[in-house]
Amino acid sequence: MRIQARAIDGFVRKPDPQIIAVLLYGPDGGLVRERAEGLTRAVAGKLDDPFLVTELSAADLRSDPARLMDEATALAFGGGRRVVRLRGAGEDEVKTLALVFEAMGASDSESPSLVVAEADQLSPRSKLRKLFEDEKRGAALPCYLDDNRGLEDVARETLGAHKLRASADALGWLAQHLGADRRITRGEIEKLALYCAGKDEVTLDDCTA
Repeated sequence: MRIQARAIDGFVRKPDPQIIAVLLYGPDGGLVRERAEGLTRAVAGKLDDPFLVTELSAADLRSDPARLMDEATALAFGGGRRVVRLRGAGEDEVKTLALVFEAMGASDSESPSLVVAEADQLSPRSKLRKLFEDEKRGAALPCYLDDNRGLEDVARETLGAHKLRASADALGWLAQHLGADRRITRGEIEKLALYCAGKDEVTLDDCTA
């Protein structure tokens, strides 16, 4: 299934337990990584638990195609649901991922692992994208570049975590100068928050400085 833009944030915070695998794709690589980390935290609790989180690359599957199936069906030591992150997914991984859906999709029970596949921009004709959009227990989440409104929301959220608010002209300036990559955007706003530590409001002068 394809998750609509308005529902993506909620899905990342609380993914459907019936979903076997999620595809994150799009031109914003920072947003792909941010959402992959959000899904991992939501399912496994943290990013670096070796019993609950496994990271694979497309190169790993080329050398050992059965590795993904082995990891996806493995039970967690000590209980809990695992996350298998697959970085650099592309058209070459379609057959391997299709086998995961085939093997694990027959049952309606929660799968032992959530596979999170991270990809670059994919065209509507992409077989990888079509696989996840057509699978009832798969989910495709597009990760497009933030527009002005989205950038302002990211700025408010990031600054708010530091108990800061931004003036209207500061938000407008940030929206004009950031947005090519969600991770870079957050990093720059974090720097701004540190620069403004001890203040209540971030101003345009703070941004330009």
